[in-house]
Amino acid sequence: MESFSNVSTPEIRYTTERKRILFATVPADGHFNPLTALAKHLVNEGYEVAWYAHDMYRKNITALGVKHFPFIRPPKFNQENFEFYYPERKKIKGAISKLRFDFQHAYLDTARNYFDDIREIFTAFPFDLVIADIMFSGIPYVKDKMQIPVIAVGIMPIMESSPELAPPGIGLTPAKNIFEKLRNRVLQFFAKKIIYSKLDKICTAQFQEDGIEIPKTSVIDMLYSKPDLVLQSGSLAFEYHRKKFRPTLHFAGQLHPISKKAPTIDVLKKLKSSYDKLILVTQGTIEKDPEKILVPVLKAFATSRILVVATTGCSKTAGLKARFPQTNFYITDFIPFAQVMPLADLYISNGGFGGVMMSIKYRVPMIVAGIYEGKNEICSRVGYFGAGINLRTERPSAHDILRAANQIFANNSFAENLEKIARDFESFDALQICSSQVSKLIGAPSIIASIVSIKGKEDYHIKTA
Repeated sequence: MESFSNVSTPEIRYTTERKRILFATVPADGHFNPLTALAKHLVNEGYEVAWYAHDMYRKNITALGVKHFPFIRPPKFNQENFEFYYPERKKIKGAISKLRFDFQHAYLDTARNYFDDIREIFTAFPFDLVIADIMFSGIPYVKDKMQIPVIAVGIMPIMESSPELAPPGIGLTPAKNIFEKLRNRVLQFFAKKIIYSKLDKICTAQFQEDGIEIPKTSVIDMLYSKPDLVLQSGSLAFEYHRKKFRPTLHFAGQLHPISKKAPTIDVLKKLKSSYDKLILVTQGTIEKDPEKILVPVLKAFATSRILVVATTGCSKTAGLKARFPQTNFYITDFIPFAQVMPLADLYISNGGFGGVMMSIKYRVPMIVAGIYEGKNEICSRVGYFGAGINLRTERPSAHDILRAANQIFANNSFAENLEKIARDFESFDALQICSSQVSKLIGAPSIIASIVSIKGKEDYHIKTA
């Protein structure tokens, strides 16, 4: 019998392995920016984070202390050159027709390429979880083919179908009477059998060929059925009522992007002191035709005592400055909205979701005029919840804008409605909600492994930190 004195003393070594999270976003600012604060927060929590995104976001990603994996196989289009790759889109008229086109080419056609890239990324960065914007088409593949949990971030209004609402993409508000309820039922039938029928068939064929299970209702519903969790921007205070929401959908209030500092803000503060009010206007970064909103707004307030801050998204800025030299106009390529919004009395846009959410945060009434890229759904909510006026057009006139602005300036109800919505948003802690849900799915940020070695034989004991 071997005595205790002859037993080798165990050698214990400790190693720490961090849980890994891969972020993934489509190449559009409105899909990328809202996730930046979440990524930074999870890095600070102790998770190892990487981000799969277009090269245009490399600097933004590395500035977060996050590793960047670029697109390799997907086409190199982004929010600024999509119509260069698909010039036929310019000829498409109608919100639904454009929505179908965009869903097929920007969503479906990229799915396999995204997945092939992600599988390759996994060999270098074996992630435990994917967090993606809800329009990232690699989600169904990661979920079904890799069996890895996914959190989708809702960076737009909820587009899942409901028997109580009009079909998504039409931009209709909830029914107020029996006739509108009947209208919605008819539209739901036409949406399934006609409007989205061809798109559903194309998507169904591809996903079934690739072994992806799809919902029976609509392929758009798959945006919500596939992820383990949908972290939805906003709250019920700015979303249409449904008798039943998907149990895996969690509202998160405001998803704040990380804001860039800008020296121009002090200049604007001094300028505003010389004027009665400040209006912030933008068309976002996708829309390049300044005649749609920027020009009508500048015409409307050319002789006013109102300071107009117009941001062009780097599109035709010099031409607008030459055309509108008025001293009450501040026209620039870009300006950080988080620093301008507190100064603004009115926000005018085509209904980009990020700008609308920030306008709510700072209680700034809105005039919105947008139809395409799903903006009719956003604009309809602005009008329905009394956060501003929806002009229901892509091309408002200067008269339309001036009339709407005067209506807002003369009516306190818009400010009161915004206060209610903003307070409801503020009852949510988006970062804490995200941390909690991530922890439920994959556990604590770090794993401590104790390696016990006795006579060359090793035994691993693992616990979470």
